[in-house]
Amino acid sequence: MFTHVSGIHVDGQMKDNLYQTTLAPERFGRSWHFPLSKLSGKTTLRYQLDSLDSEDLSVEEQKKIMDKIQKLSEQKAEITNDVVSNLIKGIKQ
Repeated sequence: MFTHVSGIHVDGQMKDNLYQTTLAPERFGRSWHFPLSKLSGKTTLRYQLDSLDSEDLSVEEQKKIMDKIQKLSEQKAEITNDVVSNLIKGIKQ
């Protein structure tokens, strides 16, 4: 219930809590979860990069990472923080 996969939903949630609800995750000791997938967008990627302290990537580097995430997702791969970290390392080399 507190997971948004679609990029447009994540963007709406990050913009002034567009999807505000009385069933906020904090009420249950939880938080929002925005997993990366082929449906993700720039906002979801920036959210993940911020959580990994990797927000210093250029727009072009972020696009390359998002392209790789979408390909991995189409192969049914789970996109974990470790996967994202490895993609960042690959882009930075």
